[in-house]
Amino acid sequence: MLSASRYPGIRLEALEGYTEDKRSRRKFLLPYSAVAVTAIIVLVSIVAWHAIHERTVSAGWFLAGGLCFVVIFGSIVLAYRSVPISNRTGLPMKCYRNLSAPEGVVELLYVDEESRTFFRNVYAVSE
Repeated sequence: MLSASRYPGIRLEALEGYTEDKRSRRKFLLPYSAVAVTAIIVLVSIVAWHAIHERTVSAGWFLAGGLCFVVIFGSIVLAYRSVPISNRTGLPMKCYRNLSAPEGVVELLYVDEESRTFFRNVYAVSE
């Protein structure tokens, strides 16, 4: 799952002088977002088809919902475990837990020390 001890911690304040690289973030998250959005579209399509043609709740609804949940959760876990490539240098970025994040928030900071850029991504929020 999303283990807090997988990555070393760093405070956001330690990255003073670094600039946020939104292009690298977008490039990193695009494949995972595409998978999640496709799973949601498939789920909505199956539910709509069943609502139009079946008029009853069947096991297909639950199987489709369960499968889409597994695909979406899997894409989150894969993104969490992946190492992004810097858009500026082409080198792997270093991953750190954000120690400045509020309690219950799992946020990673991805840092490219050569170009002095970073981006951040929230993976989980619990109350």
